[in-house]
Amino acid sequence: MLAVGGLNPRFAAPAGFPTLDRVAIALSSGENPRLICDAYFAITPNTVQFGARASLYAKGAGFTVTGDLGFDALVTIVPPHFIVDFHALVQLKYKSRNLFKVALDGTLEGPLPLRIAAKAKFKILWFSFTVRFAFTLADGSASRSIAAISLETELEKALTDPANWSTRRAPGVVHGVALRSLPANAGLVLDPLGQLVVQQQVVPLNTHRDIDTYGGAPIAGRRRFTAAASLNGKAGTPVTGAFAPARYFTMSDDEKLAAPSFEEMDAGFVVGDTDATFDENAVAASGLNYEPITVNPSSAAETAGIAASFAALPATQLYTMPLAAFQAQRSSGAAARAPVRHVGRARFRNTAVTPAATLSAPRWRIIRASDGAPAPLDPGVNSWSDCRAALADLNRGGVRWLMVPAHELEAL
Repeated sequence: MLAVGGLNPRFAAPAGFPTLDRVAIALSSGENPRLICDAYFAITPNTVQFGARASLYAKGAGFTVTGDLGFDALVTIVPPHFIVDFHALVQLKYKSRNLFKVALDGTLEGPLPLRIAAKAKFKILWFSFTVRFAFTLADGSASRSIAAISLETELEKALTDPANWSTRRAPGVVHGVALRSLPANAGLVLDPLGQLVVQQQVVPLNTHRDIDTYGGAPIAGRRRFTAAASLNGKAGTPVTGAFAPARYFTMSDDEKLAAPSFEEMDAGFVVGDTDATFDENAVAASGLNYEPITVNPSSAAETAGIAASFAALPATQLYTMPLAAFQAQRSSGAAARAPVRHVGRARFRNTAVTPAATLSAPRWRIIRASDGAPAPLDPGVNSWSDCRAALADLNRGGVRWLMVPAHELEAL
């Protein structure tokens, strides 16, 4: 997802997505008159979003003129659909009394059927009235022209796209050497201690239900996909990505309201061993040896005597810091007192105590309504979409099972 200046108000942003201020420019200096324009642009895997707004303010001789004009467009690629919300407002006031006001709010939706609906409100002094209208500019159905999509073909394209392949350092593995930077055209290079990552956003993998649709388009061919790989005999682990359930599964209006806007599902895999081993014969022990130094000696004679005594001191008699002393002093060393450890969230870090609250990914469970017994499901059925499909199968003969968040059961 790429967003500059924000998202369309109709689009449900994924959890954790930051709130962005619109890109704005002032076309006048000062507060009176004031003319400001702002805009935004965003791209997601299946939408293009953009919008703009211009606002005017001027005041003089007790009169005030305000104006506002803007639109918000949301274009869906598959199935082809767009919706544009527009508004306009002009108002003239004398001091605090309204003299004239016109406000227009409307929506244009298409491509087929192409409809427009709007509401215009007029207010002159104390008299006001509203005019509403709605027209169908073109009949038809855009879905009739949508061809069936082969997800298998689209997935093959995504997996062969070099942009979906990357490398990373294995978590918790100390490298021990410094690596030089590679030129931009060097291609993909895998560190012997690193991991290879393959991640795509075309279709969720390893689902426990069939994929019903692809953004409103029918599916041709396979409807379930699994991906697995190994490196040097070590099996890979899944990598997740954010997918919109309504884009892949048929849902009722109630289910669309209840479903998360985006859900973490398997999007690929990572291969590479996280356990690094070193040859014991190649490991050289290095002790923490220190030379004792006396600071601010009392006399020059004492200084000369100390220097002579240290010159005659064998290296084996230098002070070696014990491990316990090193661990006790590391919290007051230069690295521990660096400014970066005391800004942002680091100010509240305290590894010596148990966290008062923890965050975890949402999980769901299916239980029997009568006694709360768990449903006999595959352990891999954890996502909202998979649980919803399993719940529908279990309740074919009547509502006997319920789907609840897993944290509610853990709290009992």
